[in-house]
Amino acid sequence: MTRGRHTLTEIESQPEAWAETLAQLRHTPGLDDFAPERFDEVLFIGCGSTYYLAVAAATLYQQLNEVPARGLPASELWLRPEAYLSPRRRALLVAVSRSGNTTETVRAVAAFRKH
Repeated sequence: MTRGRHTLTEIESQPEAWAETLAQLRHTPGLDDFAPERFDEVLFIGCGSTYYLAVAAATLYQQLNEVPARGLPASELWLRPEAYLSPRRRALLVAVSRSGNTTETVRAVAAFRKH
């Protein structure tokens, strides 16, 4: 395989992958519970490369929905939840993880739920 071919194939597959994802989301029960107007802010968290994805997702989310959003390293929310969460604001947390078991992300979700 030519150097970089795997990356190119992945990039070229994105339009179809996103179209399929959006089609599935349109038929997901309970998705209205996450409507932008229900929240004062949205926090996207991740570790390593998923942190960069969280930052990009937060920027796009805020642009599309006009709801304040930000991307954070999961460890920031885990170690200092009071710096990011307020009982007076309705926040939605979007945790990004490749495995679903990333220690910092799992602990940040627990801290979010506690607050």
